[in-house]
Amino acid sequence: MSNAYSPIRTLSYVLHPPVLDAAGLGDAIRDYVDGFTKRSGIQVELELSSRLGRLTGDVELALYRVVQESLNNIQRHSGSQQAKIRIHCNSHLIMEISDLGRGLSTVTQKQKEEPRVDIGVGIPSMRERVKLIGGRLDIDSSSNGTTVRVTLSLGGEHEKTPNSGS
Repeated sequence: MSNAYSPIRTLSYVLHPPVLDAAGLGDAIRDYVDGFTKRSGIQVELELSSRLGRLTGDVELALYRVVQESLNNIQRHSGSQQAKIRIHCNSHLIMEISDLGRGLSTVTQKQKEEPRVDIGVGIPSMRERVKLIGGRLDIDSSSNGTTVRVTLSLGGEHEKTPNSGS
């Protein structure tokens, strides 16, 4: 019977890996990137700020999920065999996930004649997650690649205090 639960355990692990709670966002992303590279063959360069400490659980989970969705989009849609994740911290946390792929497909709205990105549920879901933690998600895309950027103020309420034990 334990085999019947294997897909549930796998899904649970992918959605909220134990390393995220135990060791934090940086280690969880490293772990995910290692598995992603093995599964996809896409090489991911990881650049994490030495100032990246622990954040609150909701912030770490939201940022982790943005990384997952962005890398999955790169694998499914970009055609790129390279990606980069960069997290920089000062008074703000800036996380960028970028590729060298074909960019997002655009369609033109007939009434406004403005280009709009033709998207599924992944990007709106990322936008909502980032909005819920008080951040902003921007996407820059061209035929030379796409960058997903999350900007989050580190003004205190999203940070764990040094005495929090985590």
